[in-house]
Amino acid sequence: KQDPTETLNIANLLVEDKDLLGVVGSQTSGCSMAAAPVYEEAGIPMISPNGSHKDLPLMGDYIFSMTLPVTYEPLRIVDEYVQYLGYNKIGMLYSNDDWGLSQYDATVQRCDELGATLTAAETYISGTTKDFTPMLSKIMQSNPECIYLCCQYSDAILAVQQLDTLGNTIPIVSCSTIMKQEFLDAVGDLANGIYLENAFNLKSENPEYLELAEYCREKNGTEPDVYVTQAYDSLKVMLEAVEKFGPDRAAIKDYIYTLKDWQGVSGTITMSDVGTPMRDIYIVKVEDGKFVQVDGVILKSTGVVYE
Repeated sequence: KQDPTETLNIANLLVEDKDLLGVVGSQTSGCSMAAAPVYEEAGIPMISPNGSHKDLPLMGDYIFSMTLPVTYEPLRIVDEYVQYLGYNKIGMLYSNDDWGLSQYDATVQRCDELGATLTAAETYISGTTKDFTPMLSKIMQSNPECIYLCCQYSDAILAVQQLDTLGNTIPIVSCSTIMKQEFLDAVGDLANGIYLENAFNLKSENPEYLELAEYCREKNGTEPDVYVTQAYDSLKVMLEAVEKFGPDRAAIKDYIYTLKDWQGVSGTITMSDVGTPMRDIYIVKVEDGKFVQVDGVILKSTGVVYE
């Protein structure tokens, strides 16, 4: 439900179980941050598969994230649009929540560093706003070279459809949150040509990734996404720690910090000393209704790297 209050209630119930060794979740930053103090006080390791808020892992020694922090990934997204695609004028639509505001701040920072211009930045309430046309019209009128939809996929569906209704011809770019089959199914051909980034290698030859991908296709008719791969790796780390150290919460926590060049289905991970992973980011383009990874280009801390 993405309800922080309910997440907190569940956390209080879970910590009563003295045999509990670790928690995977919640998926989002807001819910994870609501529950984190409960797990920290109880000394129970918690890994959020997709909690990207910069303050989440700082809430305690037992609190981790398996996704790139929002203070890092948006910088590389701007690198993609400015350095790789050559768009120096960006119009941005972003959600008015912790995630969206962090994305906005990082976008402003990186645009300033690269000499790019944010021609317009319009905000909305995620899950509530249904008519995006006033915001999108203002962005279009600012004459950007691309329109950056910094949205969850369900909001991006409406934005893309309404941009088409407005007669938009400006290229659309987005981020990994739209990398869902549901997005492609909803917008159809309108998705073709959209660029985004992805924090795992779609062309990975890792046998475990290939097995997971095949399972997803058989089970749901979908390809793996960050929600699947990072949740899988979160659980895998927990299980490895238990296998190595047994039912010892402190040892499980310590093991997670030691991850270096760890091979997961979401890529090669090194865990930082604050509990966030660092990994390569890849450029993806929608072609013929599919997410296609661009060969030979990786987004690293130094910007765009061509292999």
